[in-house]
This record gives sequence, structure tokens and C-alpha cells, in this order.
Amino acid sequence: MFDFSSTLGSASNEPKGKPHLDDYRFNQRKVGASLFSLGIYQPNWERVKDTQIKSVGIFDSEYFEPEKWRPSYPYPPFQNMTDRDGFWATKILMRLNDEAIRAIVEEAKYPEPEATDYVTKTLIERRNKIGRYWFSRVNPLDDFQLTSHQGKTWIKFEDLMISSGLAQPGSAIYRYRVIHEKGYEMSPWQEISEKSAEVTTEVQQGMKPGKTYLLQLQTRRSSEDFWSPIVDVILQKKSEVEMVGIQRRYRS
Repeated sequence: MFDFSSTLGSASNEPKGKPHLDDYRFNQRKVGASLFSLGIYQPNWERVKDTQIKSVGIFDSEYFEPEKWRPSYPYPPFQNMTDRDGFWATKILMRLNDEAIRAIVEEAKYPEPEATDYVTKTLIERRNKIGRYWFSRVNPLDDFQLTSHQGKTWIKFEDLMISSGLAQPGSAIYRYRVIHEKGYEMSPWQEISEKSAEVTTEVQQGMKPGKTYLLQLQTRRSSEDFWSPIVDVILQKKSEVEMVGIQRRYRS
């Protein structure tokens, strides 16, 4: 366990126990709740099962909650983390597929054969929980590309929920509209199933050089009854339409 610090199932030079798992070493609110309820209230860490694997210690995914996770001690980067930070970090994390995670864990050379399988499985499940949480805080559309052909212009994009394997292809619909920077519509909301939004010829003709326009996109999953927060693709027209930025909005 040397040099694992307090990560994974380590508590520096010994396996981590249950107390304050995935939380500060002293959580005044939870300890107080347990004290004043005479033990009736139990923090999540009390329900975590011991792996019985000496080189792993206490390390689980069942009770892991990304939105409630805390390091052992208050740490400013986590204390000041915004939804923007969480989304950025999750995009990087989700690039690690199952095979990459297993290869990394195998490099640790755990002494027990079952340890590698357990840690790999737990990390994959934690990764997926992190992805689902942070990708639900925003509209997880990304990798925007503007393409033009024969006078027609499209904004193409990727859906990170689908490309990360957290949602099935075809499980979402999208809608978009184009508005002027002052807020009035250039084109009304239009629903699409493909990951490509057209900036029509009529809209382009109505654009004035030097002005800013927003192509606004929302997503709705088959399991949801509501539209996601908006992501704005910022457009300007010079000799032709150009994409100049992305602005994300977050779930309140």
C-alpha cells in the first residue's frame, strides 16, 4: 500500500477502514446526527461491506455518490469546484475505457488474484457514476464542428453520454433554434434525431456582419420528460458564418 496515500482503499500505511469513507475525517453534521439520534442515523460508510482483500481494504462503488464525495481533509480545489470544473474533469475521465482501466490496475501487481478484478470493476462503476452525474448537470454535447457545402451550413456535434457508453445510440432527441444576441428568434425550435443542426440559408441571409448569434441546443433522453440546460454555439458572420465560441448553462 506504500505511496497510495489515502486513495483507493489505502490509509497511507494500512488498509482504509469504514469510518468517514469518501468523506472528511470529521464530518460534524453526520457525527452530530448519529449522536443525537442515539445511533439510529447511520452514515453511508457504516453500510459499506469489507472486501476481505487485504491489499484493497474498504473500497466500494455501491454507496459512492459523486456529488457527496469529499477528500479526507478540506482541500480548496474541491471546495471551490464548479459545475464547469466537474464537467471538464469528467470529459477527461470518460476517455478511459474499460480496457485502459484494467491495464492500469494490472500494473499495480496486487498480490491477491481477486484484487485486480475487484478494483477494476469498482473503478469502472465509479467512473460511470461520475459520468452520469456530471453529464446530467449540463447538456453534454461537445466536439462542435461547422461544415459548409454548396451554400448550406451545419453545426455537427457529439453526445458524450452516447460516445461514453452511458446511453444507447438513438436514445435521445435534440432541438435547436437560432437567436440574435438581443434575444429574438431567427428560427424557431426544431427537433432532430441526428447530431447535426442546419443554419438555413434564410437565417444566414438575415445575419449582419459584426453581430453575434446563438445556435441553442437542448437534449432530451428517452427516460426523461424534460429538456436539458441549453448549450449555446456562438456564431458570427463575416464573409461567411463562423463559429466563435461555446457557452454552457447549468442545471440549477
